[in-house]
Amino acid sequence: MLLVMWKSVQHAHFLSTTPSSPASAAERHYKNNAVSSASLWVVETHLLRTLHIESAAPHAFAAAVQRAAARGRRFDSAYLAMDAVAQHAVDDLRLWYWSLVADVHGALTTGRAVHFSSAEAALALRTARALAGFNLQASDVRLAAFIELYEVVRDAMRSAWACTGDSVLADGPSSSRWKPEWEAEMDEFNRRIDAWEDDWVDRFKASFVGGETGRERDKLVWSSLMNKHLSKAILNASCVHFPSLPAPS
Repeated sequence: MLLVMWKSVQHAHFLSTTPSSPASAAERHYKNNAVSSASLWVVETHLLRTLHIESAAPHAFAAAVQRAAARGRRFDSAYLAMDAVAQHAVDDLRLWYWSLVADVHGALTTGRAVHFSSAEAALALRTARALAGFNLQASDVRLAAFIELYEVVRDAMRSAWACTGDSVLADGPSSSRWKPEWEAEMDEFNRRIDAWEDDWVDRFKASFVGGETGRERDKLVWSSLMNKHLSKAILNASCVHFPSLPAPS
């Protein structure tokens, strides 16, 4: 029903089929329909929870890896091509990972609430590097890095000092004053998100060039740093939404 009421259209498809100019009101309606986006996301998150994907996907992935080891096989692309159950487990895991990423990134940039909790993301954090280590798909390194990045962001967004997204524009500046102790919390967020980059940068380099000879390369892996700097900029800007402390007399 939602898809009928609010027709979701890919931007490229819209440009190739509509007679309207790119700056038209029609394009803005299709591309920026906030009600459609929010409503569809609620449906998607409810469906994922109904399927218990937060536990089912990581456990199915772990079972597939164990099954390959028991057969004396490497858990690689050739193995997945022969084992449909294992391929399905990996596909579900990637779906769950991208859902977690979209959840936090959307909340950060639009001001809507985060739907998934850290508890629901716990198994994703425990399995992300394992998936990236199997080199099944070039983008898996970037995806695993995003899981860890947005968990740092999720933690920061729960802080009292964090002002993000459209909620700032709607509510206006906070009536509370910036508290000195929040400075240490913001510094800790900056330390953690910078440590994330330091930890992943060598993996990004290997993923970009293809690592081992003949391995597929991820041309978009460095875009991960754009997400890091965007997240850092938005959260560090929180302090400007609080009135300054009065100058000491």
